[in-house]
Amino acid sequence: MNRREALAAALILALALLAAFGPDIVSGRFLFLRVIEDPNNLFSFYPWDIFSARLFREGRFPLYNPFNACGAPHLANFQGAPLFPLHLLLFLHPTRLAFDLFLILRIFILGFGTFCLARRLGLSKMAAYGAMLAAAFNGFFMHYQAMAHLNVETLIPWAMLSALCLHVRRRFRDWAMLAAITACALLGGSAESAFLLIIFTLAWSVWLNIFLSRGNAAFPAVSGINGNFLSNILLAVSAIVAAGLISTAQLLPFLEYLPHAWHIHPEGAGAQWLDARGIVTLAAPQLFRAQVGFAPCVGAVVLMLAVIGSGRDRKTWFFFVIALFLFALIYGPPGTKWLVRLPGFNRAASYKYGLAPLGVALAILAGRGIESLIVGEATAGRARRAALAIAVFIAFFVMGGWITGHDMKLSSAAAALIALGMAAAAASIPMSRKSAWLKAPALVAILWIELMAHFYGLAPHSQLDPNQLKNSPQIAYLMKESKMGRLAASLDTGILPNLNLLWGINDVGLFDALYPKAYVKLMGDALGFKPSEATTYFKTHAYSFPISPSGIGSRIWRDLGVRFYLGRDIYRSGMIMAAQYLWEDYSSVPLMGMSEKTEPLKWPSDETALEPIIADEWRHNFSAGQAQHTIIARYNYLPGWRAWLDGKEIRLVRAGEMFFSLEIPREGGEIRMRYVPWGWKIGLWAALAATIILTALISGNILNRKEYR
Repeated sequence: MNRREALAAALILALALLAAFGPDIVSGRFLFLRVIEDPNNLFSFYPWDIFSARLFREGRFPLYNPFNACGAPHLANFQGAPLFPLHLLLFLHPTRLAFDLFLILRIFILGFGTFCLARRLGLSKMAAYGAMLAAAFNGFFMHYQAMAHLNVETLIPWAMLSALCLHVRRRFRDWAMLAAITACALLGGSAESAFLLIIFTLAWSVWLNIFLSRGNAAFPAVSGINGNFLSNILLAVSAIVAAGLISTAQLLPFLEYLPHAWHIHPEGAGAQWLDARGIVTLAAPQLFRAQVGFAPCVGAVVLMLAVIGSGRDRKTWFFFVIALFLFALIYGPPGTKWLVRLPGFNRAASYKYGLAPLGVALAILAGRGIESLIVGEATAGRARRAALAIAVFIAFFVMGGWITGHDMKLSSAAAALIALGMAAAAASIPMSRKSAWLKAPALVAILWIELMAHFYGLAPHSQLDPNQLKNSPQIAYLMKESKMGRLAASLDTGILPNLNLLWGINDVGLFDALYPKAYVKLMGDALGFKPSEATTYFKTHAYSFPISPSGIGSRIWRDLGVRFYLGRDIYRSGMIMAAQYLWEDYSSVPLMGMSEKTEPLKWPSDETALEPIIADEWRHNFSAGQAQHTIIARYNYLPGWRAWLDGKEIRLVRAGEMFFSLEIPREGGEIRMRYVPWGWKIGLWAALAATIILTALISGNILNRKEYR
């Protein structure tokens, strides 16, 4: 592949993405906040990104979030990914357009990486174009286009490409590329996706060394493997280890926090599968969607081409085997459910995250299918059999749906017919007598038309733009009053606690995958569930710990400093209750808005209340008093908190199960508290050292090559 081919592919992909996303951008829609399948982009990632950008622009590292859940680690929650390279660029100018371009850029990276991988595997340009479009517009990536795990999953083809180049050429540049890509994956904010990327990259390395060591007939575009099996595998492993060192600033705080955190994915969380009836949605996404929930889509044409491309060619064996393995993880057919008991897979939600590498594998197989049809390797009978298999595949599940009482909608049937028509049209191309230069673009065009039909069928079910709410009287009032104490989330989905992070409103609630264990226990005491029941309660209450009607007025909330309760649709209806005005029947609470009843509470005279902590540091000057006294910081007691009195470190003591306290001498003085976990201190220096060494080695390698020339 030369530079001209790469530029042509980049231009084609950019035009395709412009055709897909351009109308929404021009019309002023905020793409990044569209909720298509998962609302976490609105509830979590956008507030976290804005919070991280704000702290970076103030010259601070985003180590701690003081505004949610009585304080929680921010960098260590992993999902926020403040150190992800593309995020760092986004934080320089975090506007709506920048967020939307960030979203599109990730899809571009995925598609262009798939094109480069396909060309490196020896596929023709037109076949590589088809693989590029099949990967970029895969239903999984389109449904989750704004989610953080795409930071990692869009790097899958690049990791495989760099591993292939490393084993073929054994150049330091390729080793550094594999290390850099893996480091970006580890910094991307999704442990499950990073785990799968590393596992499949190592499996790819093993496969390359087994099959390419026997000769290079299977890969005419490469020159065969250099070195022996063990040295090549160790080379790939060393690149991954180097990636771990580069990303220690993210990994060590996460590993330090993990023993003190409660995770929404307990042991055995991987033992979940999609409804087997939902397999049909891979070809036609509307079928059974209402019954099976999440409906991944690949497209009937892509599936047919993947079937054609799964022949006896050693190029496709790895992708075919990986596709079968991922099908087993995702749908759990009989005899394969033991796979989720493997280390790592037993916690990862493989039914969801496995769809990303499956999409890349099927895209490469589809590209190989296009290649077969173009050069005449696939007979007309084989193409017809592939189309017939897709038709029977869909018909079987349609019939099964009718038999089991799951009604079909007209739109679903129409979608199935359209998909079948596309597949039949694609299958008829190799039977014609047209020349290859006409068949290839026509085949890719049919694939593109079907993918775009699925893309335009996506229907976002939320278009909330938090930026339009900032000037509302409710938010302005809470922003002012939050400087004096905490708020509390109300029933069900009445308030989105992470959105309050945008405005610096202190909220007891949190929407995350990791919670401090002491916080979860406190929520259990207040809301009436045991620690062993936390996962069930969390998943049945909109993936959070909202306050129940019976919990309003609890002493626990007073001890936390709660001053207001926020009702359903606070952003629209303005339901705010001051803590001294409570109702037994929550449904009878009036829409108080900005009424005079929302006067702030006065702190009891016998209680000392700390000012809210800003970022990861707190300072306060205490005047001289009559006697030594104790203050209690109503924040989660986590490793990493330290305190100084007039520059001299003093001891922090746990107060109860959740908070911490410190002694103030009667002489008074300036108290300074700061959250700096040891994982961050060690990880930052280790990451800087590893990055500097790697950069120096790369620079030296480039200079040596120039001198040699």
